[in-house]
Order: sequence, then structure tokens, then C-alpha cells
Amino acid sequence: MNSEDYKELILELAYEWARARLPGKRISYGNCIELIAELLLITRDRDRTREIFMAVLSQAIDLDKTSAWVENELFFEVMAITFDGNREDALKYDLKLTKIVGDQALDLYNERRKRFSHDNLG
Repeated sequence: MNSEDYKELILELAYEWARARLPGKRISYGNCIELIAELLLITRDRDRTREIFMAVLSQAIDLDKTSAWVENELFFEVMAITFDGNREDALKYDLKLTKIVGDQALDLYNERRKRFSHDNLG
């Protein structure tokens, strides 16, 4: 894949994010581009990048989450990828270290676990 293919994918996904019209404060287009580019850099795979990004964005739309939530979840997915490919361990590690308490922490954990389930992918 050449740099033009990467650029095209990044712009396409950024457009999807902007088009989603999520509640709350909007993320800048530049930050949107940077986050997607970082995800692509980590995955090194166009299809996997699209899958992760669209799963997070779809979940945000379904759960009425903000762009800040999408940003946070993209950071989590990047961390999960770098966690020796073991997403379940990354989920447990993040739950252990989270500053969120009580039901909110468990809700987020469950949202992340369901993110790539068949029922959640469209």
C-alpha cells in the first residue's frame, strides 16, 4: 500500500467521524486525522484499521457517546494492539488501572468486550 492509499483511508474515516454528528464538543479535523493515522501506523493494515475505527464509531453512535469517548477508545485500541496482541489481557489491565469507579468502569469494560462481537458489527 502506498502513501496515497493510506491518505485516502485516513480521509475517508475522518469524514465518517465528522458525518456521525456525535453529541458534545466536536473534535478538530486535524486531531481526527492524527488519531486515525496513529491507528493505521500501529495496525499497518488498512482493513484492520477500518474494522477497529468503524467498530468504535458505530458503538459511539449506538450508545450516544461523544467524540471525546471515540478518541479515548481509539487510544485504548492502540494500547490493546501493543499489548502483545492479547486484547483480553489489555481489557483486564485497563480495568485494574482505571480511575473510573463502580458501575461506570464495568460498563466501559463490557462495552469494550462487546465491540467486536457479531451483534455489534452492523
